[in-house]
Amino acid sequence: MGVGNLSPKNQKDTLQLLHILSIITIYYYKLSNTSKKMENLTKAQQILSSPAFKKLVKVRWSVALTLTAVMLAVYLGFIFTVAFAKDFLATKIGSHLNIGLLLGLGIILFTWAITGVYVYWANNYYDKEVNSLKSKL
Repeated sequence: MGVGNLSPKNQKDTLQLLHILSIITIYYYKLSNTSKKMENLTKAQQILSSPAFKKLVKVRWSVALTLTAVMLAVYLGFIFTVAFAKDFLATKIGSHLNIGLLLGLGIILFTWAITGVYVYWANNYYDKEVNSLKSKL
């Protein structure tokens, strides 16, 4: 028996009942997903407060700040050399090169090298630890 076969009052009651059932279904779905999300959130909170995660964050900051400080020291050393030892940088090496050009190229190569150090560390240590923590979720 379809809705079209009901009297107008029964049609209205049936549509209201279907509407109420759809609302209940939607809320049930939301609540069931909320409990799963809360369960994941609880696991995430446990991981965030775990000593392993805190150690990983500390190590990452240590590596990042150390490499940043080294790069900053090299770059500022070059800038101060440019500012206070222009004669030294202008010293010719061969007919077309001077020390300033070689030091500038050295800084570029050093930047690549220090980036490689970070990538090596991240691939061989950091990513493994992150994946280990992710697997606990």
